[in-house]
Amino acid sequence: MPNICREECLYLAENHTKTTFGMYHLSSYFSRLTASLCWAIILFLAACDQSPEYLTIKGNLPKLPDGKMILKTRYPEVVIDSTQIRDGIFEFKVSAKDYPEPILVSLYYISPEGERKAFMLRTGFKGKAGFGGIAGADVFMLEDGIEINGPLLETRDSSIPILHTETPIRTGKQNRVWYSDTIGFEKLTSIPALQKQISLHPYSYHYLYSLERRMRHISKNSFYALFSRFEPAVRNGPTGKAMQEYIENRDQIKLTSQITLPDSNGTQQPILQNSPQLTMINLWASWCGPCRAEIPALKRLHEKFSGNSSFQIVSISVDYEKEPWIQAIQKEKMPWEQLMINSEISTYAKELFGYNKYIPLTLFVDREGNIIRKFSGFDKENEKAFEELIARHIATPISTKP
Repeated sequence: MPNICREECLYLAENHTKTTFGMYHLSSYFSRLTASLCWAIILFLAACDQSPEYLTIKGNLPKLPDGKMILKTRYPEVVIDSTQIRDGIFEFKVSAKDYPEPILVSLYYISPEGERKAFMLRTGFKGKAGFGGIAGADVFMLEDGIEINGPLLETRDSSIPILHTETPIRTGKQNRVWYSDTIGFEKLTSIPALQKQISLHPYSYHYLYSLERRMRHISKNSFYALFSRFEPAVRNGPTGKAMQEYIENRDQIKLTSQITLPDSNGTQQPILQNSPQLTMINLWASWCGPCRAEIPALKRLHEKFSGNSSFQIVSISVDYEKEPWIQAIQKEKMPWEQLMINSEISTYAKELFGYNKYIPLTLFVDREGNIIRKFSGFDKENEKAFEELIARHIATPISTKP
């Protein structure tokens, strides 16, 4: 097929009687032939541009007993779809409208006896310098045209048996960029080097998601120097729009009494009250062992200072799901404000709390939301430091409660 762009095709097709080559007019026959060829190319490109109605995932895994295949998100684990596998054959058809961007997904198999088995997929690529699949990966990006073929090799090195494919997975362009990323896009720090890689694959969500993870640590100018290299469809998708909104608004975000989060009943509550001089904010999660280990110390501090209106404690859960959080606060019985972070506040968690995904994180902030001091991680010695800091910043002395 001629290497000709859509705009050139349109020009030639619509102006075939005027087209010239050098100083000579093309013959009427050749002009019509050129126009016909260009229209054919246009129709072909238009057909290629049409997004699929469904994202298909097919499999042919000989000798795998009949059972059920489950398609799920990576984390948190949410089932997208399930289908039966018969004679080693299975197929998923996921609505493309529900997943406009290629999220990370994985498969697992449930045997007739109810045993669950995970999959490790051979990618066909080696020599990985960055993140993602190396020779094998347990996840892939949800895109159309995925094919997973056998034979399989089973290992039982972990609590869940793993089925290894011996034939490389057939994927689309999103997974190919990710699996073959021997440059290590995630590890690159030079803006020109990052720009070069994006320009090679401007459709890559692997690159976009990497930029999303690092955008909280780069300047606005650096962000747009990279972001502008992506295709319009990528920039204008849900993730791209959210990234732009964050970059444009992050300098205006500050912790005030107007910032609210939902409590266990779903009622929005302010993180900061107007009366306390000092607020202790503790970021934690139900699944975080060190966070749970710190709770007894927080209870002792609450008991000691609970009668002082100049001080308050607020716990903010960064759990992905509400139910585990509810179960945890019911079990722990923490008698102070319990809130759960939502997606909007999570976007600006670094600006509001200095949160870099490490918990427990304890902040002491004044009435205006300024951070006085921040403690990251759990340390038994922190309790004494907490108590001394509280005593220095509140109006009245420490309670005599035991």
